[in-house]
Amino acid sequence: MSAAGPLPRLVAVQSTGCAPIVAAFEQGARVSETWPNARTVAFGINVPKAFGDFLVLDALYATAGTAVAVTDDEVVLLNTGSGLLYPDAVRVDAPTVPARGAVDLPE
Repeated sequence: MSAAGPLPRLVAVQSTGCAPIVAAFEQGARVSETWPNARTVAFGINVPKAFGDFLVLDALYATAGTAVAVTDDEVVLLNTGSGLLYPDAVRVDAPTVPARGAVDLPE
């Protein structure tokens, strides 16, 4: 344990259409297998075989973390870019988060 305290519990989330880390984690494996026919609308995470898969898995195990797969319709969107690279990947009626105030989500 460092002076700053224990590491946070890490969680890996992948699409059900491309989830090699999740599958490896569920099997207790040290490395992942190549995911056949990888498919997801989330282009940035459509990685059938991560080069550093063993590092991700080691970090999950070391922090008592977990790995889960969700469908493309269930994914929480954390936008770390402007979205200009893939304008066709998002529905036109996608909800937005206001700078201030409550977030109204469709039922």
